[in-house]
Amino acid sequence: MGTKKITSYYWGLKYRLGAYSTFIIGILFLILIFCFGFYIYMGVEGWNFVDSFYMIVITISTLGYGEVHPLSDKGMVLTSILIFFGIGCFFYLTAEFARFITNGTLQDAWVKRRMKKMINSLENHCIVCGYGRLGKVVVDVLTGTDFEVVVVERNKEKIKRLEENRILYLDGDASRDEILLDAGIKCAKYLVIALADETASVYLSLVAREMNKDLYIVAHASQADHIPRLKLAGANKVVLPYSLGGLRMAQNILVPNLVDFYDFTPEGDTSIRLEEHTILAGSKIIGKTVLELNFSKQYDLILFAIEKENIKTFNPAETETVSVGDILFLMGRTENQRKLMKDLK
Repeated sequence: MGTKKITSYYWGLKYRLGAYSTFIIGILFLILIFCFGFYIYMGVEGWNFVDSFYMIVITISTLGYGEVHPLSDKGMVLTSILIFFGIGCFFYLTAEFARFITNGTLQDAWVKRRMKKMINSLENHCIVCGYGRLGKVVVDVLTGTDFEVVVVERNKEKIKRLEENRILYLDGDASRDEILLDAGIKCAKYLVIALADETASVYLSLVAREMNKDLYIVAHASQADHIPRLKLAGANKVVLPYSLGGLRMAQNILVPNLVDFYDFTPEGDTSIRLEEHTILAGSKIIGKTVLELNFSKQYDLILFAIEKENIKTFNPAETETVSVGDILFLMGRTENQRKLMKDLK
């Protein structure tokens, strides 16, 4: 049990330190070696601090200036042990420092530290777990808007693509608590689970729901019978990509012109998009009627529904009043949606 705890603590420390882990752990061992050296020369031999420190330095650095004072038999034995561990640690640190400089590890560590700082500053962002075919589409759509996205992925090839696209990411297993915490799960607003493994998706949904009760979780399912388990685990919505893809293909046959006109996929600022806008406290439009707001004239947007207390009203009357917490569903061009969002604040 003790060995397992030590091993678990070691790997946890190694993860938290990141790219600096081997270097910092080497320094910790060096500090322990210095403590052992002080024990030898101050505790056993009775030397003062300065003489002891100097003796430790010249011993582990192999300078070979000679002993500061004559050593006792016990002191020589302990010094031999100090040399064995000290020289090994000294050369290990030298090699690690050279590795940091030559292979770009120091630069990579700086980039990751900067990225982590940017992630820590986010609020109400979306965490996407998995950057496969489905996850990439989600990220591409969200990054095309004003949404802040953090991707959790451990595949090196996919991470390389994330770096090339300058997308915030964390390298690790999404089911680990520390990874989710580093991704800002406590202050995130949405979580997209785009993992291929259903067991991992269910577990991740459970963990995420426990960490953030208000999180809106959208999960991917490959089969219909997976939906109940994911919802029971805490997912708000479960998506069947194959079912949606088949529906879209059928719509292209049944109503091809309508599909071409109303495409959910953003294609720049000229695309027609359907968006929802939640009315927050302090908004300028609270208390105004649909007629007074006149979205069609002011923003060139079409208001086709309002949701009040989970009840949707399609084609609301002109006398309908907007209140705090209402959700407005409007269709129009992207730039007009952005303009409305600014005016709603």
